[in-house]
Amino acid sequence: MSTGNATPTHARAGPRPGRTAGPDGLIVRVRATLSTLALLPGVLVLAAWMLGNLCSDRWYWSQWLEWIPTSAALAASGVFFSLAGLLHPRGLRDRRPSRARVLASVAWGLVLVSMLLVDWRLLNVFKDRQQPGPGSTRVLFWNAAAEDEPGWSRAVLAENADVVVLVSVKNDDELARVSKSMGESESVIVADRFTVLSRRRIERYALTPLDIAPGRGLDPRQRTGARKWSDPGHAMFIELTADAHRPSMCVWVVDLPSDLSLARRDVTEQAARVIREFKGPAWRPDSLQRWVEDEGTTPGGFPEPDLIIGDFNIPRGSASLDAITRGKSNAFDQCGVGPAASWPCKWPRTKVAIFPLLHIDQMFTGPSLRAAAYALINPGSGTHRMQRADVVPTP
Repeated sequence: MSTGNATPTHARAGPRPGRTAGPDGLIVRVRATLSTLALLPGVLVLAAWMLGNLCSDRWYWSQWLEWIPTSAALAASGVFFSLAGLLHPRGLRDRRPSRARVLASVAWGLVLVSMLLVDWRLLNVFKDRQQPGPGSTRVLFWNAAAEDEPGWSRAVLAENADVVVLVSVKNDDELARVSKSMGESESVIVADRFTVLSRRRIERYALTPLDIAPGRGLDPRQRTGARKWSDPGHAMFIELTADAHRPSMCVWVVDLPSDLSLARRDVTEQAARVIREFKGPAWRPDSLQRWVEDEGTTPGGFPEPDLIIGDFNIPRGSASLDAITRGKSNAFDQCGVGPAASWPCKWPRTKVAIFPLLHIDQMFTGPSLRAAAYALINPGSGTHRMQRADVVPTP
């Protein structure tokens, strides 16, 4: 009785599951490896950005990461992630690179949402906007950085500001046009690097160097990458008198050093200490509208500010700013919407116009004021954009 063929059968020889033999298999493996490697730089860029935002500029090493613009981090990482997607072979059974790409895409999307909600403040679109009225004060600030070219006065005149604060301007003809437009009732301060033109009467002001210790002078605008002079930083306060529609207002103007080698936390702590310990002199107008020393009062530090404006050389949202601002609200955060950066308007040394990346020229309002409108304006001159805000008393 036959029991049939009992000889065991063997599976057909061939490649193991998950592997591809021959030249095509080699190409697939090479492409998979290159795809994974292309993800790495993009992941490192996003990781550096996230670490910088988490640590802010509380430490010297972390401030370099905190200065990475969100838009630049998204653009750079997006290029690498797209390259990884193009290199990734289709139909590959080893799905680990695919999972990595998915996680990278999720991280990229979260950073994009952060830029839209935190950097661009898109939710401000849904806020009720108060139209500036008789009770508002329009303030314009610009750091010309001694690089002002003819024509910038047109941008200032177009804003019709009540208070114009200029830093390091050198073009007297342009300044004269702005002064003439302010009218005969204007108050004028020209002191050190600051020029202030105000339709509201200034009853007192003072200024002081901030005595910031010099660093190594890192400055990409110089051909050697460093400069030989040092900037100790400067600050002033301006007290505006009350009128029929507006209460009195104290404005601080701050100009901090731009030396990249300085730890921003140390800079703001030193500046805040000098401002708190300021003992004068202060200046007031006499009957002939000449500035004379105010001998009646001795300042015990700057008066509490209603508005702080200036070139901080520190990006918006940085932890070190709180040493000076003491929790005051950023004007852009209150009412600004969309991309907002004030520096650099031109590429260092070449002077080629570019789109700014960092919001370092800022305004902060105290509890007695709030910003009803905020904008950054391209003056067509210099490396900084002008900033303008309409501030109104809080109810």
